[in-house]
Amino acid sequence: MMKLRGTGKVFSIGVIVVIAIIAGLAVGYGLGYAHLQPQVNDLKASLAKTEESLAVTQANLDKTQMLLLATKTNLTKSEAELKEALQKLQSTMGELSTTQANLKSTKEELSTTQANLKFTSDQVKSLNGTLTQVKRIVSKLDNDRLLLIELRKDLPETRAEAKDYWSNVKRLAVKSDPALGPSVDKIIVQIDAYFDWIEAMPGGDATSEEILIWLIDEYFYVYAAYRYSDAIEAFQKEALLVVVTHIDIAVELIS
Repeated sequence: MMKLRGTGKVFSIGVIVVIAIIAGLAVGYGLGYAHLQPQVNDLKASLAKTEESLAVTQANLDKTQMLLLATKTNLTKSEAELKEALQKLQSTMGELSTTQANLKSTKEELSTTQANLKFTSDQVKSLNGTLTQVKRIVSKLDNDRLLLIELRKDLPETRAEAKDYWSNVKRLAVKSDPALGPSVDKIIVQIDAYFDWIEAMPGGDATSEEILIWLIDEYFYVYAAYRYSDAIEAFQKEALLVVVTHIDIAVELIS
């Protein structure tokens, strides 16, 4: 080993090296500390900020978890409400389907009722028409009755009575059937000729010759008398036919 001599102290090279190393380390540490300390401080500050941000994040996370839990609770509640609403909707749809079926049935019933109403209305119209005809024929039958009452009377024996009688008969006849009017006129136009012939008839004490002369000379009036009688007979037949026709119509209407 190499030794150095000096002021009474002897140092070996190994010691020097050790000292140099220690000194170098110290200097290096100092230099490193001086160089790294700001970075360490920055790291500490950054770490503190990170820890603070982490705390805020954790708080937000806790709050988010609470919101998530509340959301899940609300979602569960909403699902239950949705399920209930769906059940109500299905029930409502079932009721609607039933209502539609009932409405269809009601419409069919209404259609049937309308058809029945129309049928009833048609029947009423028909009955009203029949009633009108019945009233008309009843009125004619009443006129027929009055006419028959007049025809059952004895024929008038004087000119004035005959004119009044047949005028009244004509008034009743045309109410029963206007076609009877001309038939009565055929009677009325023969009244004067008939009563002229009657008034020219010889008295009860007349001779056969006088009666024969009356029959021969008054031939025109005799013919007129026959025409008067024939017109009355023809009118009576026509009037009876009208009355029978009215009776048949009345029977047919009420049967």
